[in-house]
Amino acid sequence: MTLKVPVGVPIREVIRQCGVDNVDDYAVIDGGPMMGRVMNSLDGYVTKKARAMYCLKRITF
Repeated sequence: MTLKVPVGVPIREVIRQCGVDNVDDYAVIDGGPMMGRVMNSLDGYVTKKARAMYCLKRITF
């Protein structure tokens, strides 16, 4: 899903807009799929330097 959001929106809210209810079940990558970094905390806000965010479901065995 592609969303265009203003600067200052909480990252958790952006992910909820995509239909994800429990963000703790997902790993979020900030940047591209190859060079992006896994975000340790989702408590931040969208900044003007924010790029694409990829959400990947965590798999537990």
